[in-house]
Amino acid sequence: MEGLIKRDNVWAKKARELYRIRQLRINYEKIEKELSHEFKILNNDANSIGGGYKFTISVRPGPINYKLIPELKNLDFSQYRSDDVKIWKLEFIGEEAEKELR
Repeated sequence: MEGLIKRDNVWAKKARELYRIRQLRINYEKIEKELSHEFKILNNDANSIGGGYKFTISVRPGPINYKLIPELKNLDFSQYRSDDVKIWKLEFIGEEAEKELR
């Protein structure tokens, strides 16, 4: 694969640490989502207080779906875009796959 630079053990250690932390975060976010769902059911759409905690609900208007506005269908929005955004992705591919890519 073009553009890949083989890194040293320090890099590999940091990659393992970062990957592990990201996986933990994903797992915790999943648990948080499940608990939050259960908690919302317990609250029955009402503001609640107990045990030193307060849980409140607020409602905001939904986002606008610009794709549904006919007047905007053929407009070029590129001049209004901000600068490009770099997105980094760390994947565990295993040492065998790494050898194949070199």
